[in-house]
Order: sequence, then structure tokens, then C-alpha cells
Amino acid sequence: MAETVEPTLLKSFSVRKGNIKCSCPFGTQNDIAAGMDNGNVVLISNSQTVNVTKLIGHTEAVACMCFSRGTPRLATGSLDKTVRVWVGNSSQDSFAIPLENEVFSLSSSFQFDQLLVGSGANSVALYNPKVLSKITSLSTEKFTKISSVSISFDGALALTGDMSGNFALFDMRTPDPPLVIQLSSAVKSTAFRENGSEVAAGCEDGVLVLWDTRAKSFLSQRKITNSSIDSVDFNPFKPLLVAGSADSNVFIGNPNNGSVLFTLRHHTAPVTCTRWSADGTTFTSNADDQKVVLWAEPKMDQANTLEHPRPSLEVSETFKPVQMVSKQEEENAELEASKKFANMMHMITDQIAKLSRVLSTMEERMKHIDEQIEILEHEKANAAKKQLNAHRSKK
Repeated sequence: MAETVEPTLLKSFSVRKGNIKCSCPFGTQNDIAAGMDNGNVVLISNSQTVNVTKLIGHTEAVACMCFSRGTPRLATGSLDKTVRVWVGNSSQDSFAIPLENEVFSLSSSFQFDQLLVGSGANSVALYNPKVLSKITSLSTEKFTKISSVSISFDGALALTGDMSGNFALFDMRTPDPPLVIQLSSAVKSTAFRENGSEVAAGCEDGVLVLWDTRAKSFLSQRKITNSSIDSVDFNPFKPLLVAGSADSNVFIGNPNNGSVLFTLRHHTAPVTCTRWSADGTTFTSNADDQKVVLWAEPKMDQANTLEHPRPSLEVSETFKPVQMVSKQEEENAELEASKKFANMMHMITDQIAKLSRVLSTMEERMKHIDEQIEILEHEKANAAKKQLNAHRSKK
């Protein structure tokens, strides 16, 4: 049976000038986008030769970023009170969404048609980044200094975490108030699993919280470190999550129960950001040691990615002893069965979400092809018209 192999460090980049505030894989699986404290956004291409491109637009520190998993677009939030949407063309154009407060957290839907923005102490609003307009604002007046915001891939659910230990789940399809859960300490980071069935919250006391959005119950509350968990993110394809903590460690965990599979000790200062790539094969981490690191996903055998029931002893058909089972044992068995069923449902919904994403990507590509065909037909018609006019002028 194949062994589980921990994530491989592909490349570690050190920055000589300025501090890295946030990062994420961008474009191909070997490229990195990093937000700097001087307002620059740096694109690092790690193909055969390392190329660095600066995207200039912000005037103060870039505090957060997120990327479109369907098209090569990047959104960055800054202390200059703007969100910039970079369109990914050769001219490095960007469009700004002006805000009233400094931006501290961003999260986008899969289609990149919804962008959740956290700014100031308590302001959380939903924007359409394609037309740079506000869709709605979330009711967050009761919370104390919101620290993280997340939106599900389909845009149906939104999540906030605050410094008083509240994490709130909003159903964007209804006007109902959010479901608020009180945790043991301040919430420093949040994330949605791809299918929206599960959320994660990293807490200041080192507890990683996993919550089932459908059953409305905790999947796990596990203390994985003695330091603050300042970043958490789900792998879009596999049952894996990545978390970064203030003790300089990066953790790879099991999203079904919160257990730690690997602890990566490359950084020498607090880890502030960890993000998976769009295809889930790589992830980045950056820390206050001025390093941003590109990692390859862990190689896991099937036994470590799926839960299998333990083999039972064979019992003769002619003699099956009757075992007296206590009520507590029955309850434990029911709880274990419900956990296995929940894990199975997570796997099924993951596959459905994966198929939905593939179909959405194909739809985007077909739309792009239709636009190109329309342009070509228009150019062809113009050329024919010019030829006809030229022929008439000769007569």
C-alpha cells in the first residue's frame, strides 16, 4: 500500500524590500500573487526562470486578496480604502471600487460575480466585481470588530468572524437574521468548503472549528496549536485543509474531523496567509519572515482519503452469541453512524460541486468563443462592405 507523503516545498521566495501581507496561487499552478505593504501587487512566475511583475494601483498596504477560480482575475483589498479588480490582460489594467474604510478581508464566488468585502470595524458588503457595483450590505451592527469574511462558491451563504468569538452564517437568499455561534475565543480566519456544506474557523486560542451548515452542528472543535490560527482554506477537490498559525507553523488537516495530518516548519515567524490553487495541486504560505512559499499538495493513498469500516470477525451461522448493548453504546453507535453518513454526503456533494464547476468553466469558454465568432463575423462584414464600396467607386 502506498504511503502518505507530506507536502513538497517547490519554491521559497524571499523579499528584500517591503513586507508580504498576503499571497495566493494565481494563473498557472506555479505562479504566485503577493500583496505588499508598499501597495504593490507582485506576480511571481516560477516556470523555467523566475519572473517578477509589479501591478501598481494601490497607494497603501495590500491587506488581502482573492482570485477567480474560473478566469484569471484577481481582487485585492488595501488600507487605501479601495478594492482593485485586475483583469489579467497584458496592460495590467485594474478597476477600483472605492470604500469608506480600510479593507481587511475579501472572498469571491466561483464565477467571480460576487465579492464579499470586509472593511473598517463592522462593515461587510457584497459587490458585483464585473460591474463594480454594490449588491447589498450585511447586518453586522451587533458584532465586535469583524476580522474575517467568506462567501460560498455559489454565493448562497456568507460567513463572518469577529474578535468577540462570534461566527455568523448568513443565508444570502433570504432576509432572515444570521445564525450566530459563540466560540471560545476571537475568530481570526474563516473559510467555506467548496460545496458549502462545511465551514472552518481558526481561533485565537489555537482551536480549529468545523461546522456543518446543513445539520447546523459542530463537526469538530480541536486545539491544534497554542497560538492563533490566522489563516485557513479548504482544498477545492480533496478532503484537505491548510491552516497557518502565529507559531510559524503550517498545518495540513482533515476537514472531516479536524485532525492534523502534517505540520510544516519552514517559516520562522507568524504565518499570516495560506491559500490553495484553483486546481488544488499547490498552495502558498507567507509569513512575517518575508518569505512566500509554494508547496505541492500531499500525496495520499486511498486509505487515508476515505474512511473504511474495520473488518469484523466471522461468526458461524450456527452460533451467534447475543450481546447485551447498553443505551450509551447504542447512542455511541448511532453517533458514529451519523458521522460516517455525513462524511459520505460530503464526498458526494464534493463531486457534484466539482462537476458543476467544470460545466461553469465550459460555459464561460463557449461564451468567449461566441464572442470571438461575433467579432470575426463583424470584421468579415466590414471587409465585404469596403470591397463593395471600392468596386462601386471604380465604376
